Amino acid sequence: MGTPLSPVMAEIFMEHLEDIAFKDGFTVFGVKRFKRYVDDIFVIIETGKEGAFLDHLNGLFAGQISFTMEREENGMFAFLDSLVIRDQGLIKTKVYRKPTNSERYLNFHSNHPLNVKKGIITGMVDRAFSLCHEQYLDDEIQHIRQKLLRNSYPIHLVEATIKKRMLRLKTLL
Repeated sequence: MGTPLSPVMAEIFMEHLEDIAFKDGFTVFGVKRFKRYVDDIFVIIETGKEGAFLDHLNGLFAGQISFTMEREENGMFAFLDSLVIRDQGLIKTKVYRKPTNSERYLNFHSNHPLNVKKGIITGMVDRAFSLCHEQYLDDEIQHIRQKLLRNSYPIHLVEATIKKRMLRLKTLL
């Protein structure tokens, strides 16, 4: 556990670490892109400079924080809930599911209000819409349909809720 201040202190520490790590700029290590979400960091870096960059980060506060590195495999890399795909110089994303994902969700026949069940559908569509490159969005929506049907959701409710949400999301663009 921790105190309510733990997330704030962690954020302050990580910002301080970034200030120190990059006082000479990103180019020293060939960093082309650096994005952090809490303590997960996504870096695009020149090939061959990854080890030196990792050693640099781990040397800053040795014994207090330790960084590890995962490399892309076959042009793909899982980061948070996304699968990041390198495709002919472009970066595309789609929803990532861990191998242990059971795809079990609240069964439609459970004793929950209908708005909760619709909220599950809406949340899945929102996630797909926010994470998927347009190339992968239709496949993800089809996947959502299938997993909801396997969890006993009626097709008419699934289709109506998806359609309504997609229209809403597309008008927000």
